[in-house]
Amino acid sequence: MCLVGTVDTGRDITLARFQEEKDRRELSMASYRMWTGINAQLDPKVLIPITVEKKGEKIYLVTSKEPLPLGEFILFTIIPDVAAMAKANQASSLGGYDFGNHAK
Repeated sequence: MCLVGTVDTGRDITLARFQEEKDRRELSMASYRMWTGINAQLDPKVLIPITVEKKGEKIYLVTSKEPLPLGEFILFTIIPDVAAMAKANQASSLGGYDFGNHAK
């Protein structure tokens, strides 16, 4: 995938695989426990290893390190600080592009 003009640095790009349900796609961003509080991070099991190559000013080529498995994915262009947003009682908003890799 090639991104143009959406990010300032390749470090802002992350690829994750959705958990697919019958009528929806989900991606856990945080969990809450009474004694430990908020744990806000993407589960490392859903992250897809990628390489990001800068091709020009705000132009990046994003390539998975291994062939993508079948499924639904999201390419985040920025991962917000979910823990800080939750502590501040703000709604979280994510920027990204979702796409699927399906058998023919």
